[in-house]
Parts: sequence; C-alpha cells; structure tokens
Amino acid sequence: MKKFLFIMLAIVSAFAFTACSSSEEDTINHQIVGAWVNSNNIETTETTFNSNGTVTEISTSKRNGAKREYIGSFNINGDKLTINWEKYRDYNSVSKEWSGYTNDNETVVITFVIKNNQLIFLSMEGEEQNSPIYHTRK
Repeated sequence: MKKFLFIMLAIVSAFAFTACSSSEEDTINHQIVGAWVNSNNIETTETTFNSNGTVTEISTSKRNGAKREYIGSFNINGDKLTINWEKYRDYNSVSKEWSGYTNDNETVVITFVIKNNQLIFLSMEGEEQNSPIYHTRK
C-alpha cells in the first residue's frame, strides 16, 4: 500500500511541476509590465503591458471624449520594444457605443528606457521626428 501511495504521489507531483513550468515560460517578467499614462494638449493615452505579452492602448480625446482602443502583443530585446498592433476599435462619445474591431497589423519598434517611474520612448523606427515621449506609471 505504501508503494502504491508513493507512486501516486510521484505521478501527481510530475503533473503539478509540468503545469507550472509551461505557464512560467509564457510570462514576461520585466519592469515595463503595468499601466502607463501619457498626456498632451489633444489626448490622454493609457498603455497597459501585461505579463502574458499582450498590450492595450486607449487614447481619449480631451475635446470630446472619443476613444480609440488598440490591442496587440509585445516583446522586448534589450532596449528595443516591439509592438505588433493587431486590431483597434473606436468609442463614440455621443452614442456611447464601441465600434467593431478593425484589423490593424502594424509593427512598431521603439527604443526605450525606464527611469524614475517613467517609461521614455526615445525613438521609433520609421519616424522622422524622434522627440522623447514620456509616460508615467499609473
């Protein structure tokens, strides 16, 4: 009986460790994970990087409250942040309704740094003007 219990415990332990290791491999453990806010005279943008590699960005117009939500995935290699935007939808502040999603399929490569609770986009590939863009941790 003890031998049977030992074998069952070994089998259950093997499954438990296997399940944990696969989910840990899919987790991004980087200080960029979390919500970041950027605001200018035209709009406020909140970007959320999730530990599962997804990213959501919602830009809200200061003039009329209209919103655009982008959804995609991201990865980091050194000081390069690559965002693959997959789709977006719009929020009409008058009708208070979201549109359906539209495919986007845009890839953006950003050189970045995180310093003093600020996410700073130093430059974006393909952009002519590369003034830093500052985001504050929410």
